[in-house]
Amino acid sequence: MMLWLLGLATAAFTLWVLWLLTDGVRAALARRAVEARKRAAREPLHLVVTARQDATPDLFQLTLARCDGRRLPRFRAGQYLTLRTPVGVRRYSLAAWTARPHEYRLGIRRVEGGKVSSWLHEHARPGVNIEALPPAGDFILACHAGEVVLVAGGIGITPLAAMVDAWLAKPRGRLWLFHAARHEAELADHARYTELERRQPGFHYRPVLSRPAETWSGGRGRLNAADLIRELADPAAAHYYLCARLEMMDALSAGLAALGVPDAAIHHESFGGADNSDTNEYRVEVIGHGAHVFRGEPSLLHALEGWGVPVQADCRAGECGACGINVVHGAVRACQVAQIPAPPGRTLACCAVPASDLRISL
Repeated sequence: MMLWLLGLATAAFTLWVLWLLTDGVRAALARRAVEARKRAAREPLHLVVTARQDATPDLFQLTLARCDGRRLPRFRAGQYLTLRTPVGVRRYSLAAWTARPHEYRLGIRRVEGGKVSSWLHEHARPGVNIEALPPAGDFILACHAGEVVLVAGGIGITPLAAMVDAWLAKPRGRLWLFHAARHEAELADHARYTELERRQPGFHYRPVLSRPAETWSGGRGRLNAADLIRELADPAAAHYYLCARLEMMDALSAGLAALGVPDAAIHHESFGGADNSDTNEYRVEVIGHGAHVFRGEPSLLHALEGWGVPVQADCRAGECGACGINVVHGAVRACQVAQIPAPPGRTLACCAVPASDLRISL
């Protein structure tokens, strides 16, 4: 009897050890898989421009593929690509989506004073090689049971265009696309969305122009929250994806909240700083580099570079942290959403403008 019990205990102990070993192997394999995904996310892609389309003198689309022709990493609708150019690093939203991509499409607006966008505008032609990091970003289209409202301002249409593609792959509920622009030429894929509304049940397209031609028959003026909910079955149950300048997104978000839309249903992506409408002059003392006058520049980074102050800057999107400055005295306000947190007393120069006279240090 004792021998039988001893044998049973030994077998149980052996099984327990084997279970621990197996569980340890599974955990080790899981850790390796996570590390492999992290390495892949940091491994640059070597791409080549295969096509370019210019919509206006400043708006253009690029199509990119691997130099060796292999399939590209998958991505989720709404994510972005980080381009590495000779003049800096900048992220651009992917403007089209497919489940198994062999090419990426980007929508880009040349920004006055923007080093990367200007370089791309001048040099990114078919045959030019560009290095990029794999797709990333948390502004992604989730699966919602109710209505989904996509709201773009200008070039902010790019991630939302990919979301439309993803929704078309598996239509569910109703999808609304609002695109606010100045002129009709700035409405990317306007003809496609107009035709899509005609033949695709559940898809609704609402373009709005602030400076329309007399022949324009669509929406006019500026978008507000009431426009977004006017045709919805249940505005409080819908989800809203906003991609525009910070000023426009703040106004729409506040308006939606006032109309009873919960904060959790409002999703944001900022693609650049808001136009600085503050016409006040602020004295900005840069310790070690003298005092200067800030007069409505789009960001502190833009002003510092104009003053000849040596400040590092790579992404210009609040993502790399290279342009961090110390605010010794005074206050700043955000001109675009910083992607990385800054400690108290410090801010990213590309994401801030003065709200008072300032004393700063690099």
